[in-house]
Amino acid sequence: MDFTRRKQKIIHKKDQQSEISLSLYTPNEMCKMRADTFSTKEPEILKWIDEHGSESSFWDIGANIGLYSIYYAKSKPGSVVSFEPSVFNLKQLAKNITINNLSDKIGLVPIPLSDSSGFNQFIISSFEEGSAQNAFGVNHGFDGNQIKKNTEYRVMGFSGDKLVEAGLIEDIPRLIKIDVDGIEHMILNGIKSILREKACYSVFVEVNDEFYEQAEGVK
Repeated sequence: MDFTRRKQKIIHKKDQQSEISLSLYTPNEMCKMRADTFSTKEPEILKWIDEHGSESSFWDIGANIGLYSIYYAKSKPGSVVSFEPSVFNLKQLAKNITINNLSDKIGLVPIPLSDSSGFNQFIISSFEEGSAQNAFGVNHGFDGNQIKKNTEYRVMGFSGDKLVEAGLIEDIPRLIKIDVDGIEHMILNGIKSILREKACYSVFVEVNDEFYEQAEGVK
């Protein structure tokens, strides 16, 4: 069997009256786990999108294989900007956008965000598509400890403010989700101008309270 073409249909029940269907490629156990637990792993993010999403745009920073990018694009009229620098996850993200017919609604940004712009090291801890635990410009993971290094390469990164200031992304996002395993506070520092805009309504940030520098930086 060609597992690279294996896919799974998901039916997510928003409430008693409505549901959203989407499809995901599941070429390995990690991607299949993400498909199997779509409705149960982080239901608070889905609820946040349901309650606050609109015709305005959504930034999915740390999109992985596209779960929340696709859900927003399927359930809301607004557009999506998906940030995912891992070349392994990017492949699945692009495939998942295609099979859900969302190429016109989701824009891919295959570069990392941080608090400044320029080249820096990007560390990938696993070659498995759908995995997490990567790092840009630092050598630690979500817990502040040194990250496992399977491969690394230099890549150009930007601050979110710089992308908007340069006109590379025009719309101020209404919603921003940040889940990047340890540099969430640095990314927030890089979008201070965006956060001051009235159009930016809500930010959902993954925080590890035991990683003091990150947790305090996010606050």
